[in-house]
Amino acid sequence: MTKKFLLSLIVSILFLPAITLASTIEPKLISAPSVMPINQEIVPISENIMTKTALYNNPQTKEFYQINNASQAFKIIKEQALGVSQKNYEKFAKKAPSNLDGRIILNVEDHGKAYIVDYKNDKLIYLGKPDRALRIFSEFRLESITAKTWTWLKTLTNDGVITYPKVSDDFSITFTDENSFNGTTDCNSYFGQYIKDDNNLNFDKMGSTKMYCHDSQEQEYISSLSEVDKYMFNEQGNLVLLLKYDSGSIIFE
Repeated sequence: MTKKFLLSLIVSILFLPAITLASTIEPKLISAPSVMPINQEIVPISENIMTKTALYNNPQTKEFYQINNASQAFKIIKEQALGVSQKNYEKFAKKAPSNLDGRIILNVEDHGKAYIVDYKNDKLIYLGKPDRALRIFSEFRLESITAKTWTWLKTLTNDGVITYPKVSDDFSITFTDENSFNGTTDCNSYFGQYIKDDNNLNFDKMGSTKMYCHDSQEQEYISSLSEVDKYMFNEQGNLVLLLKYDSGSIIFE
């Protein structure tokens, strides 16, 4: 009896440290959210950024894309960007070609850094991280005359006279990247060429079809176009054609 008791006591003493040690070690669990790709970047998005809504208009496809958050801004950059080499980037950094106004440029040889071409001066605006890109998209409006077909909204003259089209959507104008334009009036179609340098704009070699329409506003409208010498965009994104000698403006939407 004594021998059996001593043997049991010895066995308990020998295995006690191992049992105690095992019971004090807790398994280390790694939750799924903490496991991330090494190169993934976490971009904090502030509340005011999240509430912003932006709109990107691809000047090549003429399509509009609504951007509601930083993730969508990143997606737009990825899908709509034009990849360029470092050599071309260096050229564009000085002054990008005007036919790239509003395009997103991606330097594929410099970690995919993205830029948008400013229509005002053909300079590159760095888009940076998605939250910064969202802010820039929300502040940047593709203010290019070739962005869409414009519809005459009204004409203002400096003597206070405001002229509206009698029938909305009858008068339109479309500018092409090849410096030509075409449009419609309430009677005929018209066409010609334009000369643009910065915000200076002149119409040249204008022509039209020759239908006669009673009570048409065409003559007044075409005459005012021939007096245009500059253009700009207002806060609403409307195209404003400025008449010579600050005599008035033609507004399109």
